Amino acid sequence: LIDVHVHLREPGAEHKEDFSSGTAAALAGGFTMVCAMPNTSPAITDANTLALVQKLAKAGCRCDYALYLGAASDNAAILPSIASQAVGLKMYLNDTYSTLKMDNVALWMEHFEKWPKQYPIVAHAEKQTVAAILMVAQLYQRPVHICHIAKKEE
Repeated sequence: LIDVHVHLREPGAEHKEDFSSGTAAALAGGFTMVCAMPNTSPAITDANTLALVQKLAKAGCRCDYALYLGAASDNAAILPSIASQAVGLKMYLNDTYSTLKMDNVALWMEHFEKWPKQYPIVAHAEKQTVAAILMVAQLYQRPVHICHIAKKEE
């Protein structure tokens, strides 16, 4: 099995979980690969933080893994150059445990424009932002995976 949405919390919140403990739990549950979210501290938003987290993951992971890059208000132009090192782009459109929340639709559009089409975009969207991100995806003719759909209105 592959878990495409895990929060391994390293770096920044290792007291909750880290690459070693999270991937050990994954293996115990039958998962041989995990895809880690970028809302760490620091968040995975550029080449430097990606390199840091890759190093931590390589040292601690007990199973296969991949890392998401996080969309931020100032990184749409730089992400394409490191996209091939990630499993996808994660956009946080509602409150999150990081600095990655983007509530400006123009920023979402910039990421949809610049992110390479062969790599997925996933979005943390709730309530009205579900409809808004679906509209942006339709405008750019790109698929988007919506995380955390749990309510009837969503």
